Amino acid sequence: MARDLDPQKLDVVNVLCAPLSTLYFLGWSAYESLYRIGAKKPMDPAIPVIVVGNLTVGGMGKTPTTLAVCRLLKDIGYQAVISASGYGSPRAEAATIAPDGPLLASEWGDEPTLLRWLAPEFPIIVGRRRTLAAKLCAEHFPNAVMVMDDGYQHKPLRHHISIILDLEEVSNPLVLPAGPYREPRSHRTRADFLLPSYFKLMHHGTRFLNTEGQEIEFPPQDIQVLTAIAKPSRLVRTLDSLGFRTIRARHYPDHDKLTRDDLFSQFERTLPIVVTSKDWVKIRERHDLDGWDFEIAHYQVTVEPYEEFKRALADKVAGVILKK
Repeated sequence: MARDLDPQKLDVVNVLCAPLSTLYFLGWSAYESLYRIGAKKPMDPAIPVIVVGNLTVGGMGKTPTTLAVCRLLKDIGYQAVISASGYGSPRAEAATIAPDGPLLASEWGDEPTLLRWLAPEFPIIVGRRRTLAAKLCAEHFPNAVMVMDDGYQHKPLRHHISIILDLEEVSNPLVLPAGPYREPRSHRTRADFLLPSYFKLMHHGTRFLNTEGQEIEFPPQDIQVLTAIAKPSRLVRTLDSLGFRTIRARHYPDHDKLTRDDLFSQFERTLPIVVTSKDWVKIRERHDLDGWDFEIAHYQVTVEPYEEFKRALADKVAGVILKK
């Protein structure tokens, strides 16, 4: 079970890992320089590509932001197609257009399944081969804009527009493994849109869904919490601020499949179990759910000021299309 680490222990780990971070930095810089000097050339796809990414590891809200960008593109008049890695799933190795209708997280991954559950109107291409995803998108959806959920560090495919999330002040500026950064934090200035800067992500509060995805009233009470997300402490703090009292909680690593036989062994049937929507699309495949009360915590985001961001993004997309 994953737990937040003690800050003093983290400091010791960071010091010990600092030499490895130097090696990581040198390796990343060498890899990136191959594209910068033209020794390697990224594929320039036939359709516009927007990437929603970040510079740190996990937990920044890329998936809800991807969904917000897709809805904004629809509002402008473009068809949006989502490219998701399908991390840890059988479909992650290549790239496949997901069929219409509900998806199974065990086959397609938690985030693609979540996106389909929340927004079935958007086609989804699942797999880590983003160049193949772009080719499939251009072939099957030639008038679309492909929106990548994560993948800013994926150099083989050119991203025409980048939206980078850097939502928190991070006291540790080091790259992996001593710090949280996948690449130097100074690279954030390369983004077309950095959030937050002038534009900001607006969180529209935590709301609760039932297992059918319908919004419900769920008043503050004693609860149990079960998660497999990057930053579970953030959810617990939010629930505390809303007046809920967490009696017990189990937190597993991000993307955990939540298939273990003893998953509910420490929980009581008399209290509701709060999960996130990302957790629920995996838990709902289990066959031992009878008698358990699940409440799904969910939040939506928009980029504000909305109309200004819509105009700015529309101008960027139109500029890419004119150059094609």
